[in-house]
Parts: sequence; structure tokens; C-alpha cells
Amino acid sequence: LGYSFCSPKCCTSLLNWGSIFNQGEDFSLLDPWINSLEDILKQGRSFPSLEIELRVTAAMFAAMVWRRLGHPDIKIWKEQAVSLLLRCEDKNICIQLLTFLSIYHLYIGDFATAKKFVNDLRHLSESKDTAQLLTLWAKATEALYECFTASFDSCLKTVAEGIRIANERGMHIWDTHLLEHGAAAALSAGDLITANSMLKKLKPFSEKLRRIDSAYYQYLKAWEAFSRKDIHGYPDYIELCRIYEALGFSFGEILLHQTLALLSHERGDEKRASEHIAKLIKLAGEIDSRYAEFIAYMLAAQISFDRGEDNKGLAALKNGMAIGKAQGF
Repeated sequence: LGYSFCSPKCCTSLLNWGSIFNQGEDFSLLDPWINSLEDILKQGRSFPSLEIELRVTAAMFAAMVWRRLGHPDIKIWKEQAVSLLLRCEDKNICIQLLTFLSIYHLYIGDFATAKKFVNDLRHLSESKDTAQLLTLWAKATEALYECFTASFDSCLKTVAEGIRIANERGMHIWDTHLLEHGAAAALSAGDLITANSMLKKLKPFSEKLRRIDSAYYQYLKAWEAFSRKDIHGYPDYIELCRIYEALGFSFGEILLHQTLALLSHERGDEKRASEHIAKLIKLAGEIDSRYAEFIAYMLAAQISFDRGEDNKGLAALKNGMAIGKAQGF
């Protein structure tokens, strides 16, 4: 990206971005590409065509969603993505933009806006000329939205539909995501039987998963163990830190500190649990996420009540419920 937008080296750079996304191993590798593009734009260079502008915008916005959710310019790139959707005729790029916009708004807790983009994504992906791979991508995003918004039965139906399409077409690239979202929905609903069934389907692949899928899988296994009060199934503190820190995924830090706070509390390390809650609240502010803030306060309330600290628990619960009411959680 140190060259013009229409040069072969720029095209190669865009392919490198895609490779980093697809590998899902280390999102910190996006940092030099993000920095290079920012330098180019500061020089006042413009895009030579709509196609290149679309591809660069999709890549840059996705990079910020995965790697720099708290970047001061992420909202500018979001608005750019929304604006370009109105001029985009490439269905592949449209589905990418709608996916990234949906996920971004879920992460920050703007579920109403996320719903609009998910509905547009669903409509576009269901048209007859849409490639099945893109249809499955959209199904995975739809399942994530339904899980976030507590539509657990709908999520499980979407997962089943996605798996059905995958089996019919022999395209299993999104099976892992679909099963993980389904397990999360089942755990949220307190359906440990369904959750365990989906996690068992993932277990044969657990040693071969991309790091981003492995991190999600470990998060879900920890969640299941906490739900069952299965001490032997609790995650290893150091190993969990290693996986998430190596991943370099912005929202993954929220999941990590949520898990470590509860793990520390369950093991009686209340000082460390409080440190992770404080880190959660700090991260929520840095990425401007009401959803992450809601998670932090509700978890703080749960832990405080467990400790018998009712006043602290009520204060945290009040903060969390106020956010939930305002955001429609």
C-alpha cells in the first residue's frame, strides 16, 4: 500500500489483507497495512475507481472491526461503508460490507442498527443468483445477531438451516462458526444438553481450528463448565491468556476478561477477579461499547452478590440494567 491504489502492489496488499482475515491466526499482522493506508490517505491520494474504493473500504473497515475497534476513525470508515452500499453493484462486496457493519454494531451494542443491516444481508443472500458460499456467510452472521439479541430459538433454527445447506452443497467452511453460535445460544438459554451436543460436534476439529475459532471454542467450553459448576472443566488461566493475546482480536479481549473474572472468582481469587472487571469497564470505554459495558456491570453484580456485598451488587446491577434499558438489551 506504499504505492498508488491502482498499482499491482496495491492489489497484492489487498490480497494480503484477505489472507490475514481468512487465516484467523494473528490480527496484529493487520497493523502495518492499516498504518500504511492511513499514511496514503494523509497524502491526499484519491481512489481511481469505485471498485477499488469499495474493496479498500471493505478491507479497512473489517481490519478496524477485528483489530482496532476503538480506533478514532472507525466511525468515519463505517459511514464510508454505508455510503458506498448505495452505489455498490457487486453483490460479493455488498455482502461483505453488510456483514462487517452488522458485526460492528453488535459489538458496540447498537442492536437496532445491526438489525437493519442483518435484514438487508438476509434479503440479498437469499436471491437466486447468490453464491452458496455467500449464503452460508450470511447465515453465520444472522446466527450471531440472533444470539446477541437473545433470539435463541431463531438462532438454533438458523444454525440448522446453515448446516443443511452446507451438507447439501458440500461446503463446510462455515460449519465451525455456525455450531459455535448455536452452542452460545443454547448456553444462554440454559439448554446444556443442546450446547453439549454442538460442542461435541466441534471436538474432533478442536486441534485443527484456526486460532480465532479455537479461542471461541475455549470460551464456550469455559462457559459450559461454569454453568455445570464443573471445576475440572474450568479453563487454564495462562493458556487462555496465551491464545487470546496471540490472536490480537479487539472484541476477544472483552470475552477474555469476562472469562478470567469469573474464573478467578470461582477459584476464590477475588482481587484478580476485581482487576478483570475493572479492565472490562476500561476496555468498554475504549471501544465505546455499551454491550461490553453491560457485560461488565452485570458480571460485577453477580460476583458482588456471591461475595455477600449486596450494596456493591445493587449498584452494579443498577448501572447494568440502566444500560440494558436504554439499549434494548
